Amino acid sequence: MPLRGCPDTTPIHQALSHPPCGVLTIADPPFIIFIPTRHVSRSMARSTFNFISFLIRLVFAVILVYASYNPSHYSFYHWVTGAQAGLDPLMIFCGVVLVIGWSVYIRATLRSLGPIGLILATAFFGSMVWLILDWGEVPMNNDALIGYLVLGVCSAILAVGMSWSHVRRRLSGQADVDEIEEG
Repeated sequence: MPLRGCPDTTPIHQALSHPPCGVLTIADPPFIIFIPTRHVSRSMARSTFNFISFLIRLVFAVILVYASYNPSHYSFYHWVTGAQAGLDPLMIFCGVVLVIGWSVYIRATLRSLGPIGLILATAFFGSMVWLILDWGEVPMNNDALIGYLVLGVCSAILAVGMSWSHVRRRLSGQADVDEIEEG
């Protein structure tokens, strides 16, 4: 007997173990209460990764890194260390927001790249900065510009870490272990 009002016409014995599109409750046999909800597939979020998705992750990584510290002295670090009256609630709130952002990015980067991948990403971007400095594109005595380059490398590593699972899945067709649904 199929359930009525649901886009999927699954027999009741299957719907009891895996509701097709909502919450299923048996109140008193033979009454079945069905509350339809919107069913969103997990694969829908995974299939839409593209270059714009990477750029969004990169922009948020740049905001996180440069809001925490930057050579222009307009950062959370300089705001807190320059406070004459001590910490106020706004500083604490902003600090908590930054810690949450760093936690999300660092955890995702470590899980996605792993320790060896993190070392390789750091070596890749670090050697790229070294190459730029060696070619003379950036003067070696300009500490602020070198600081911006290093912070840009940190942002790039975080953005690659946030995106690497998507890139690896596209290149190899393999899913990460935590992405596999238990059924």
